[in-house]
Amino acid sequence: MIAPSKFLLGAMLCSAVLAISHGESKGSKSGSTPSQSGGTGDGSGSSTSDSIYKLTISNKIKAESIFEMDTFIESNINYATDGGIYAELIANRAFQNPAGTMNGFNPSASDEIGHGTTEFWTEVGKADLALVSTNPLSDALPQSATITYNSQKTAAFGSGIVSNRAIYGIANEGFFGIPIKAQKYILNFWMRSDAEGDAVIHTGLYSKDMSVTYVEDKTSRKLTKEWTMYTVKLVSSKSSDKLDNIFAIFLEVGNKNPTVQVNLISLMPPCWKGTVARPDVAQAILDFAPKSIRYPGGNDLQGPTLNARFDWKQTIGPLHKRKGRLGNWHGWNTEGFGLVEAMNFITAAGAKPIVGVWAGLTGDGKVVAQNELGPYVRDAVEMLHFLLDTKGEWADMRVKNGGPREPYPIEKVMIGNEGQLPATKDTYGYRWAAFSQGIQRDFPHLTLIATAPVDTTTDVDSLNDPLYGTPSDFVSKYNLYDRLGEAFGSNKDLKHYNLEFAVINSGQGGPDENIWIGPHRLHHSILQGSLAEAIFILGMEKNGDIIGGSAYAPELANDSNDGAHTQSTPGALEFDVTKVVKSTSYLIQQGISRNPFDQIHEVETSFDVKNANIYYSAGSNKRTKQYVVRLVNYDASEKVVSVEIEGLSVRRVNRYQIHNDDPNISNDLEHPNNILPKEDVLPSDAFSQGSIKITLPKYSFTTLTIST
Repeated sequence: MIAPSKFLLGAMLCSAVLAISHGESKGSKSGSTPSQSGGTGDGSGSSTSDSIYKLTISNKIKAESIFEMDTFIESNINYATDGGIYAELIANRAFQNPAGTMNGFNPSASDEIGHGTTEFWTEVGKADLALVSTNPLSDALPQSATITYNSQKTAAFGSGIVSNRAIYGIANEGFFGIPIKAQKYILNFWMRSDAEGDAVIHTGLYSKDMSVTYVEDKTSRKLTKEWTMYTVKLVSSKSSDKLDNIFAIFLEVGNKNPTVQVNLISLMPPCWKGTVARPDVAQAILDFAPKSIRYPGGNDLQGPTLNARFDWKQTIGPLHKRKGRLGNWHGWNTEGFGLVEAMNFITAAGAKPIVGVWAGLTGDGKVVAQNELGPYVRDAVEMLHFLLDTKGEWADMRVKNGGPREPYPIEKVMIGNEGQLPATKDTYGYRWAAFSQGIQRDFPHLTLIATAPVDTTTDVDSLNDPLYGTPSDFVSKYNLYDRLGEAFGSNKDLKHYNLEFAVINSGQGGPDENIWIGPHRLHHSILQGSLAEAIFILGMEKNGDIIGGSAYAPELANDSNDGAHTQSTPGALEFDVTKVVKSTSYLIQQGISRNPFDQIHEVETSFDVKNANIYYSAGSNKRTKQYVVRLVNYDASEKVVSVEIEGLSVRRVNRYQIHNDDPNISNDLEHPNNILPKEDVLPSDAFSQGSIKITLPKYSFTTLTIST
């Protein structure tokens, strides 16, 4: 058993802002003007704007850097997977959503299969819709829906009335709207009938009152008492900017009008690069150029109960045999974006997966006893064999389930998702020991990352340090990792990660405000918060020999209906069914990810960073032979900066810059382009004297990529 550390890294961080768990509530929808206490200066205490702040970059390498800017796709939260990156258009496609879980965490919901509802569905024409458990489609999907003709019923579509159409069926509104594009859709649905015979079945996309048909298939089908899967190609030649469209499946009224049973109704638009990913969300992640993508992880890895934990074997195989699980944050995880689908997407995006394994703790605070961990450790090891074996039964199983013949490029594994959850303190030590030892026996080459403090002086090689807070919390930690060598004594090889961080509160409520649920909780990233995050990241980059990487969380947030369906804000990428918006945090961190350096260089400055409100990191890229300098001007006045690389002349300077006069500015669905990056090449006279002279606008982030 590993004892808790005598020195916890959490002690170095403000206890109010250190947590692995996401915010328990969505927050206010705008920030406030930065105050001096929040760390944004107005020029007082610093030199005037016509002073020159000098940085001299040593041409000697201080250390090799392992730091990388990563991405964290957290399942379930904010409809990030179902209703987000997973391209499926039908919501509650297998009637699995428990009652009352659509918009927020509901720990009282049943975690057992077969307790779903007809949420997101409505009756069409003269139909009665009911859920039944008879004649199940599969053991995984024991509950299905019956559509029964009711001649006495008034034909209706939701709140609209449809007349003179002799039909009966059901319609789905999608995940807060269904966009219609001129493209091909693939529909799969399962159906059986209480009586054998022929029936004309319509499937298609329509306006909400069905006065407009965008695309429809009308086919006479032979129905049987056995479940049959039907596949339909719906090719639309029309588009619609409106979101109040529906998918419908219905039968024409005839002589027999059988009651039909339906399940797993799936409508997929074109996906990204042979994956199941929604193209615009996938492209935004690709644009970021993450080196690694964390999945699975977050509270949904733990699950709200033991029965609802992430169980990798339940996320592979045919869709009708995936039972899914109760979502930690809302609804029911279909697991359509399962382990293989996620790994295929990550590798198609050119990134390496950082894999999380469930480690014996659930969201309801229950912990597996030490003497009962064996089956769960074995399950985690088997998952890694499935992902990493080059041959044998596990490799064959991977290929059979849609994975590649070659193993996935996995180098890092996170043990659990812990932070400082109450049940962690006295139990993570023995759970870490069991899982890490079990994994290392078969995979000694993997880097294992602890997600809660253990005895860091001897027993851990890598530790995740999550951080949520206000702008001033992040600015104050610019030098946090400078001191880690002293703090951890003899374990000089300990590597740190920050694979979950965000400024979630403007900080204008003062030190006594609860940053999670207080009135200044941010709905959207604001520039001031994003710059504060950048300062924290630059502090990690300066120590990239011991900091392995960082990732914002949550990455994805469905902001439909003004954020009515989000559980944690802000998100790096906000989206609805038609568009994806890149937040100020995304845009700044993209400038880091797309312009990396892997060698750290010493920097001498003519100024004190706190007084000047100028923060920096610097290094060089072995592959491109270029120097990279990052600068944050966290001040209300512009600053003139001179950058010189010791003993070298400058040939070309590329600039990536984000700035605005308003530190509270945000990008959102209504204003997606309030702030955009400026990418250009500095004119040659900016470095004609051998040093680069550049004006940093107020409230700005700048990356300079320098060819010498």
